[in-house]
Amino acid sequence: MKTLFSFLTIACATFVSAADLYYGTFTFPAGGDTVPVCYQYAAETAATKGEKNIPLVKNEIFRVCIVRDKRGNEVTETTEPAVTIDAAGQLVLGPNAAGAKWLDIQYTPNGETTYVNTDWITVGDAAGAPSNKRYSDGDVTYYGFETLTTEDVGKSDGKAYKVYMYLVVMDTRLGEGTCEGFPMHVKSYAMALCGGTKTQKYVESSSASPRAWYVKTGDELDPYDITVYAPGWKLPWQPAAEIKSLVVDGDTLTGDDLTDYLTPKVASMTTSADGLTLTATAPDVQYYTLYTTDNLTNGSWKKFEEFVNNDENFVDKTIGKRYTRFRIDGKSLSIPVISGETSRFYQLRGE
Repeated sequence: MKTLFSFLTIACATFVSAADLYYGTFTFPAGGDTVPVCYQYAAETAATKGEKNIPLVKNEIFRVCIVRDKRGNEVTETTEPAVTIDAAGQLVLGPNAAGAKWLDIQYTPNGETTYVNTDWITVGDAAGAPSNKRYSDGDVTYYGFETLTTEDVGKSDGKAYKVYMYLVVMDTRLGEGTCEGFPMHVKSYAMALCGGTKTQKYVESSSASPRAWYVKTGDELDPYDITVYAPGWKLPWQPAAEIKSLVVDGDTLTGDDLTDYLTPKVASMTTSADGLTLTATAPDVQYYTLYTTDNLTNGSWKKFEEFVNNDENFVDKTIGKRYTRFRIDGKSLSIPVISGETSRFYQLRGE
């Protein structure tokens, strides 16, 4: 999905190629003892806490963005980025951002010579690594891609603040833990700062010295290479920001107009001895979750999946997952009768 921001295009100077103002390559090792990019990294005390690495699943999303940051040299690997990402997969400018944009991704499929150009790349058969295989060395296989842009990142107030590049991964999993392969329906995301050189955190708009980042997990980066912490290692995963603005048919929706657009519209609801059958429509921008309560006055809303599973209600627990983070695509949603209930209320929430 395209971002909602407008960007300025700078004139091409003699030392900058019009083909790649910001360029770099990323290499991801996977296999052996190498930890891939993960939703969760095991702590040192994992043996006692029961924690484990949870690598990105197939079809999860990798992207790269650049941000013009007003804070200058204050930005480090642990500094909160000047942008957030909303549930629709859009970059959202914060008060410290003077401009931001997604970069194009290029790669040459293994064994081929023609570049593939795309806006994002997904996880392939190797969990936690992008789908493009480059080469193997023993029990470790190296995957990767290149990034570039042909336009400079915008300057909202005309000032040339330093530009920072971030490697971004998204959690777009459905309730059953699978991904559809698109940078939308975002639940959470993680960003990792990419240094322009061994000593500079920001990147330069020159193709004369392309960067080559080795994506690494661990607390120490090799001082002799240009490396980047894996997303989620130094900067923790963040929940997706609320959608505040969205372009629909050329119009930018905000406020009440956006709320009305995103609110599911109930087409029909029928009842039977087995339960409710609810049919609704909604724009395919975010996932939805079914919530429930037994009292509209002072009751607390909870996810229907949690109500079914945690409270051990008389419902087959294997069906619970389909009530959390699902698409509203015009198909009917079946809500079973809960044993002993005389009244219950339901709510669909965009997440």
